[in-house]
Amino acid sequence: MNETEALREAVRAMVQTGIPSGLEPHGGFDAALWATLDEHGMTRVGIPEEYGGEGGGLHEAAAIVDEASYAAAFVPLADTLLVSNWLLSRAGVKVPGASRVAVALGGTLSATSRDGDTVVSGRLDRVSWAGACDRLAIVLAHEGGEGLAVVSRDALEIIPGRNIAGEPTAAVVLDNVAIGADAIAGLPVSASASEVMVRGALARAVQMTGAMRSALAISIAHTSAREQFGRPLSKFQAIQQLLAQAASEVAAATAATDGAVRTAGAGGDAEFEVAAAKIRVGLAAGAVARITHHVHGAIGLTKEYRLQLLTRRLWAWRDEYGSEAFWERRLADHVAGMDAAALWDRIVA
Repeated sequence: MNETEALREAVRAMVQTGIPSGLEPHGGFDAALWATLDEHGMTRVGIPEEYGGEGGGLHEAAAIVDEASYAAAFVPLADTLLVSNWLLSRAGVKVPGASRVAVALGGTLSATSRDGDTVVSGRLDRVSWAGACDRLAIVLAHEGGEGLAVVSRDALEIIPGRNIAGEPTAAVVLDNVAIGADAIAGLPVSASASEVMVRGALARAVQMTGAMRSALAISIAHTSAREQFGRPLSKFQAIQQLLAQAASEVAAATAATDGAVRTAGAGGDAEFEVAAAKIRVGLAAGAVARITHHVHGAIGLTKEYRLQLLTRRLWAWRDEYGSEAFWERRLADHVAGMDAAALWDRIVA
């Protein structure tokens, strides 16, 4: 067993102790599971030790996210490991321990200077996991570039909400929040707001891949156990064809996501690969959700059954950090700037 598989097994054992299938924790956040994961250092993998991390790379962090998504765990591992921790470390800021930092993009923010402070006002909508965060990381204009400010939850107005997966995705209001000059860290170009979008899209692709694998496994188990006309559903050719189609979608999504993780983990510009992955995974998610509910029938929609926890996540995550249409435009911009040889080299890399 290699180190990554050992890491997967450890996470698998932890997430199985979380909220029972079909039941959502109060507020959409499993605090007990988060405490367990943090105690074992799983919330800080992929970040160098000098920034408060546990070491390891993107590949290891993605493996943890994949396992948590497979289990439909109600914890912000993807947003923490693949987005906020990465952003903090790029700004030279140590990642926190058990506390959680949500990352806000977009919205309408205004920043003015007053007595040496930067005073920020505005509203940020649909901030992932803002309803369960301790602090909020926002990207601001800073010294001719971009800077990162981490604001305490106490300085924010959180308007509770959830996405269709039941995750605490809330609106955040900043009303004349004063941020000292020494509390804003400069961001390199590799961690700009645009790059945060790329990183977030990669996180959602990894999550969707894990959730799709789980939905397929549940469907195979269900059709093997459920009988009609004296034989298992899995023996009917129509069901076999549907499951084969779902399996091919999962395989294509996994290949695209693995390629994006490899490129991003190597430290290069991964927008081309991440865009392709987010598009392909999003299309696969729609097909897998449709097929798995088809072979389950009504039981797949009941609250006590785990399938709906997975498919609701697929529907929510498809649109977060950019829909397929958004990334198709970004990918087209890349392709338009390449000659045929360069494009082919990028595709086969």
